[in-house]
Amino acid sequence: MNKYRNNYRVLAEEFYYNGKLNLAIDFYKRALSYRGDKDDTSLILFNLGVIYWEMDDLKKARYYYNRVIENDPDYKDAYYQLGLLSEDMGNKHKAITYYRKALRIDKNDAPSIYNLAVIYDSIGRDYLSESMYLKLLKLDPWNSYALNNIGSIYESRGEYDKAFKYLSKSIELNDEFYLSHFNMGVVLKAMGRDNEAIKHYNISMELKPDYEYTYLNLSALYIEKTDYLKSIEVLSKGIKECSINHDLYYNRACSYAILKNRDKALKDIEKCLALSHKLIRWVDRDKDFDDLRDDIDFINILNNAKNKVRKELGNDYYKDTR
Repeated sequence: MNKYRNNYRVLAEEFYYNGKLNLAIDFYKRALSYRGDKDDTSLILFNLGVIYWEMDDLKKARYYYNRVIENDPDYKDAYYQLGLLSEDMGNKHKAITYYRKALRIDKNDAPSIYNLAVIYDSIGRDYLSESMYLKLLKLDPWNSYALNNIGSIYESRGEYDKAFKYLSKSIELNDEFYLSHFNMGVVLKAMGRDNEAIKHYNISMELKPDYEYTYLNLSALYIEKTDYLKSIEVLSKGIKECSINHDLYYNRACSYAILKNRDKALKDIEKCLALSHKLIRWVDRDKDFDDLRDDIDFINILNNAKNKVRKELGNDYYKDTR
């Protein structure tokens, strides 16, 4: 390797590790002005892409990753980074293309397989996602996140025995991942094992107190049991942790209304509509609020929300079809 290129590269790396990114860029570019072999050039170009991404300059990051590929079309990590970059820019379909290119170079590249599985699931192609996760689990049977995710896929299809199997393994390997406990709660509830579901929802809640869906699911379970006080207790705890979530206020309003606690029900209805006045359609039809239909304060709250919707989205958006 050319000694000048090597010296500049070493200095660039030192600047990078000391957080001086602009100087690192400058010295990497100086290194590129001297001849070097293909592998060394690819590494420098790749590092420049990494730095620009860290600096939130996505266009330059993409430019340098593409230069890596121009220099070496078989540089797998550049395709992988372009996949990540495409996801970051909101282009999932382009990300799929790059991850698949990475896999053409290395069919067992676990990060590309995992990311493909996640994207496929997010765009509704769950069978492709399933095949990716199964492939990954052959390579890495101890990947607790893949086990959780495929368990979630099986749960969404109603294949609860399969879901239970994979989620159990995920929890066995990583007992502190809140989502595995949450998904296990969903599966156990569907299997009629409510007490066990409650246990896992509570664990999920402890691990991630600001995950609103745990409170919603657990409160719904108590509502099914007509234990409205317990539902209110769970929802109130959720509101403290996730105060901007309108669904928590809505569900608590339902429980208060069923218990005929007018004032608290109205307060929560007003709050949930203030957070999302589009919920007016639900409030307008929900049988839980039937005892409030003739209440003047309830009527005023609904009318105010309807007026806000009309003002924002036009008169035709809201139509009272009761």
